[in-house]
Amino acid sequence: MGRFPCRLHLLMLLLLAGTGCSEQLQLWEQLKDHHSTIKARVTRTNCADHGSVFYEFRTSDKPYTGVSYWIDKPCKDVKPGELIVVYYNPDAPRVNSTMTPARAYEHYKAKSYEPFYFAGFLVLVLLIPYFRNGR
Repeated sequence: MGRFPCRLHLLMLLLLAGTGCSEQLQLWEQLKDHHSTIKARVTRTNCADHGSVFYEFRTSDKPYTGVSYWIDKPCKDVKPGELIVVYYNPDAPRVNSTMTPARAYEHYKAKSYEPFYFAGFLVLVLLIPYFRNGR
């Protein structure tokens, strides 16, 4: 294999970076295309952690939970027991968000590129020694 990173390894690294991203993105796209709203009850907040708001709701007599950083008011003003609007997929309620479904889809679509950016960075780091040696 020599000192130059094998091209197959670099390709595998790029492919592995995106594993799981497309499936998760499909769930958010389904939410965008097919959703209902429900009032969820805030269970707790953690304003020190980027304004985390934890909530729960019930549909079809089953409980579901979620956490959000996107509430219409500052975290310090959100109190346990308060009701907030949650968008969820009726066929898969575990996929839910306090963001509008279109906005949530766009947000997670942008985030799905992050593993590829990271993999690209790693490829550059691996190639630096190769180019420093003038090969």
